[in-house]
Amino acid sequence: MQMKQGMAIFLALSYIIMTFYQPVWFQWLVSFTVFTFILVSIPSLKGMTAKLMGELAALTVLLLIGQEKWINVIISGALVNLTIVAIFVLTPILGIPFRTGGYLSPYDLSYIKKETVPRFSI
Repeated sequence: MQMKQGMAIFLALSYIIMTFYQPVWFQWLVSFTVFTFILVSIPSLKGMTAKLMGELAALTVLLLIGQEKWINVIISGALVNLTIVAIFVLTPILGIPFRTGGYLSPYDLSYIKKETVPRFSI
């Protein structure tokens, strides 16, 4: 489990890095990590998800047979999956300040102060 968590965090950080800096060697490294992450995650799948994953993997292999630049297709597909992994990893992290509380209290105080000030009517 620790390896999957470390890989997920690495992939989320890779997404941020690749936004600004896109060397080819790093794209290969990230693509390899995406595929390793997927392969490590497969044994934990059950039911319809496992069946669908197996069918889609088999379909992908069938579609890539005979392609000239199949490795480029795989790398670009892995980089698309990188976006999905980054969303799933970073969204909960960005929500931490709101869950821990205290983030909105300064705004509440300023709102209460403005509500207690009498309004002038004409």
